[in-house]
Amino acid sequence: MNAHTRTVSVELPLELEHQFACAACGRETYHQVVAGAKEFLAGTDVDWCGEYWIIQCKGCKTPSFCLRSTNTEDFDYDEQGQDFLRPTISLYPSRIAGRPKPAWLNELPYLIREIFGETHSALCNGQRILAGIGIRATIEAVCSHCGITKGKLEPKIDGLTTSGKVTADGAAILHSLRFMGNEAAHKTKAHTLRELGTAFEVIESILFSALILPRRTAKLSKRTTAVRPHASPTTPRP
Repeated sequence: MNAHTRTVSVELPLELEHQFACAACGRETYHQVVAGAKEFLAGTDVDWCGEYWIIQCKGCKTPSFCLRSTNTEDFDYDEQGQDFLRPTISLYPSRIAGRPKPAWLNELPYLIREIFGETHSALCNGQRILAGIGIRATIEAVCSHCGITKGKLEPKIDGLTTSGKVTADGAAILHSLRFMGNEAAHKTKAHTLRELGTAFEVIESILFSALILPRRTAKLSKRTTAVRPHASPTTPRP
């Protein structure tokens, strides 16, 4: 876009309710636009319009930010064959419906938590190649945390089975995720969001069963095995 004019106005859209993914609810919910501004760029070739909204989930009341943008080069056709400008929706913090961060994320060891968190962010931002690479990196981090550091990832995953961290079936699933990560890293393959969503379900399940559940169980065992006070002897009946 070469020479252009910019106009900015503070205004709300005509429709105040919209459906967006909610990070807190973990699904699509109705959101209320509580504040807004519009920016319009008129260029010699392309016109661009951006609507900046502060939105609030009508269910959990969590606020967030939305940018709804259109430009005269990005249009589509409806069922009647009429062309219309196709909007691009960007949500901040970024998220995908049905893929919230696990509630137990902060219980993970630091390195695993950081890698998994960045991988989750890549998925929510539509960075499918980076998300695939991040899944493989998360598996590597789990192996390192469990003290399995020698060799390539394939024998490391087998080592998780030997050490009892995952079952044989779990290791087989991790190997399939390893292949997915290899294709993303070495062939720059972008897997579909459905494939990545399934991979995240598997990774979350294994992280919880291998790292979170044992720690919680150990804490529970300490509470239940605490020394109880001795009961006083009963007085014999006459």
